[in-house]
Amino acid sequence: MTVVSSLVLNLDDHVKQRLDAMAAQDHKPLPNWAVEQLGRLAAIAEGQAKAAYNGDWLSAFGSINNPKFVAPHSAMPTAVHRVP
Repeated sequence: MTVVSSLVLNLDDHVKQRLDAMAAQDHKPLPNWAVEQLGRLAAIAEGQAKAAYNGDWLSAFGSINNPKFVAPHSAMPTAVHRVP
């Protein structure tokens, strides 16, 4: 059984416009985009760096196979859009 929880946020106009713009850049409705971003934050907080990055980002940047490579600390990865 899947339990769906709700989170209600009261945003001022300036914050809502900024979030709408960021969601539009990812071609997603704000609620879907916000769920994805909160999931990334939770993964980062839990120390699960791989879960914090979406599949497109990992495909583009997550395939470095060098044991000396140390990923730089990043607050939030930005979305990577595939070009057709």
